Amino acid sequence: MRGALALTCAALGCAAPPTELAVVVDSELTPEDADAIVIDLRSPSGATGSLTVPPGAGPHTLALVPAGEALSPVGVAVRALRDDRVVLTAEVVTAFLEHERRAVPLSLDRDCLEVSCGSPDAVCARGRCVDRRVPARALPPVPDDL
Repeated sequence: MRGALALTCAALGCAAPPTELAVVVDSELTPEDADAIVIDLRSPSGATGSLTVPPGAGPHTLALVPAGEALSPVGVAVRALRDDRVVLTAEVVTAFLEHERRAVPLSLDRDCLEVSCGSPDAVCARGRCVDRRVPARALPPVPDDL
């Protein structure tokens, strides 16, 4: 039966679901809190990219897809800058799940301004320190409207 399903999908042009991380960056910060928000990305291959957006605008959504066979680790760091100084960071290290679309919500919370968690694996979220490493299965599925 499985072979028949595969042949039917091949004949009809069925495609496997995409492998994707939808990074959604939201911020409570105003232009008085930060001059810029920088989104840094690191792929499983080690390639990096960066995007700067203004504070007060958003949320910002980025779709990430794997460029090769490696699915992990994927790093996303969001830094709020004020006078070229980092005042807040939200970060996650996770992975792609093959043929799944997962959301990576990151929020720059005012409760975390100037908070230092004291560990390289911890970041502030909603006023408390949490592990920046998030298993991909713990990420929510991407909503249909995203």
